[in-house]
Parts: sequence; structure tokens; C-alpha cells
Amino acid sequence: MFGYLTAFQPELRVRELDTYKAIYCGLCHCLRSHYGLASSAGLSYDFVFLAALGLALEKEEPELSHRRCLTHPFRQRASIAGKRTTLFAAAMQVLLACYKLEDDLEDESGGKKVRARAGLAALRGARAVAEQEYPELSQRMGEQLSLLAQAQSRKGESLDSYTHHSGMLLAVIAEEIGEDDIQRRVLHEIGYQLGRWIYLIDAADDWEQDVSLGRFNALYEAGLATGERLDTKRVFQLLSDTSATVYASLQLLPLRRYKGILENVAGPGMAAKQRAVLFGRNRPEPAPAQDGEPLLQRTLQDAGGPEEEKGSV
Repeated sequence: MFGYLTAFQPELRVRELDTYKAIYCGLCHCLRSHYGLASSAGLSYDFVFLAALGLALEKEEPELSHRRCLTHPFRQRASIAGKRTTLFAAAMQVLLACYKLEDDLEDESGGKKVRARAGLAALRGARAVAEQEYPELSQRMGEQLSLLAQAQSRKGESLDSYTHHSGMLLAVIAEEIGEDDIQRRVLHEIGYQLGRWIYLIDAADDWEQDVSLGRFNALYEAGLATGERLDTKRVFQLLSDTSATVYASLQLLPLRRYKGILENVAGPGMAAKQRAVLFGRNRPEPAPAQDGEPLLQRTLQDAGGPEEEKGSV
């Protein structure tokens, strides 16, 4: 996907950060061994969250090992993987990476277009394997992407008409890792809100370039951006409402492990990413929470940007 869904590392405990990196390594090893070396080139932390969420729900303890790889040939690194979840997250990484490259192939030009074409060629075999392993899910994903493309072709639609299909795309993925109907319903909601959040923050990140190049941008079409400015207050409120739903939904799941990591991504992690995109990438990290002040509340407040950007919508 896009790499927006990351942990806020300064607020992770040391062992949580080590675990977070180990889940990434486990997913990377799975991609290379099962789908080929090229499949790991674009590994996104979005899928580390998916893998961690699935592993947190599994009854069996994930396998911890230490391995070397081409990236780190001289030192063994911790790797965490589960038999079912890690392979599933790897397959979703492959499929959505291909969909993203197809989107780049259509929208980009010059060197980016060439890289997208080369990436699709390199992932052709991996994609065929993933589609064969998850045929029904692959079809459902394709349907949502097709509906999203149709919605984007109708200019001037409501913002929800654009974000809905992106939300449904991740909803049908997330619900697959549930062990029963209740879990699947909660995971569907988490995936749906994450899909909407990623779509919105990507649109906010790209609005200037999209408008200048005449490309589709959902925020521009919905009237939340012009050629000169982005309505950061309203977009921030939309993103915050969505991320808050993700965080609250996590509390409904019987997480057996990694709760601190998942809450960090859904809380301070998403808030910090909103701040970086909406209020400037060069802005310093949030100050530590004051004594007696809830960490999540402090991080969300800081994510609001400069004082003049704050306020109710």
C-alpha cells in the first residue's frame, strides 16, 4: 500500500520496538521464500500492522527465530512469524502492491511509469501464486477496486462515495483473519476505517501535485481542497474521527499479545502521521507527555498542528 500506517516509535517500549521489527523481518522472509526476492522490495509497514493484528489473535504462539538475509548478511536478526497469518499478510502485500503499481502505470509519467511497468513484470509470478492461493478474496478485492475506479470517474461525487470502496477493500481483507463471526465483524470495521483513513491521508499528501498535474484527487473533487490550499481543519477532523474508531474497535478484540504495539499504531502512530502530512514534514516530534497527562490524549492534541490550525469543525 502506501506506508502511512506506522508505529510512533518514541513511545514504544524497547521490547515492543524489537518485536515490531521482528514481525517486519518475519514478513520479509516469508515474502522472499514464498513469493520470490522481488516481492519484498516494496514491503510496507501497513502489512506489518495486519500481520501483528492476526498474530495477536492466534491461539498458537508465533515462532521466534534468528536469521541472516541479504540486507543484513553479517548479523542475525530476530524474526517473528505465524504459520497462517504471516503468509496471508505476505499475499495481501503482493496483491495490493500490484494494484498500486497498476495505478501508478495509469497516472504517472516518465521514470515513475517505467518503474511501475518494471515492478509489475517482476511481480507477475508472485501475483499469480497469490491469486491462486486466495481466489475468492482476490476476486472481491478486484471488484472493490473496479467500483473505486468507477466512482473516481464520476467527478463531483461526495467524499464518502470515494472512500467507501477503499474502506471495503481493506475490510474484506481484515475480516479474513478473524476466528469467529464476532471477531470478523470487528475486524471488518477496523479494515473499513483504515481503508478510508489511508485513502484520505494519501489524497491530502498528494493534493498539490495532483491538482497541478490535473490528476484525480478526492479532496479536490469534494471541495476540501483548491489549487492553493487544503482545508486542513476539516481533513484533520475526518482523519481523527476515523483513527479514533480504529483505536476503539481494537478494544473489542481478545488480543493475546502485541496490544501495546497495535494501540501505538492506531493511536500515537496515526496521529503523528496526520500531523506530518497536514502540518509539515519538518515539524519536530511531539513533546513527551506531562506527568498525569494521558499519552494518547497528549499525542492527539499535538497532532493538531500549530495553534492557528486548531479548532472544532
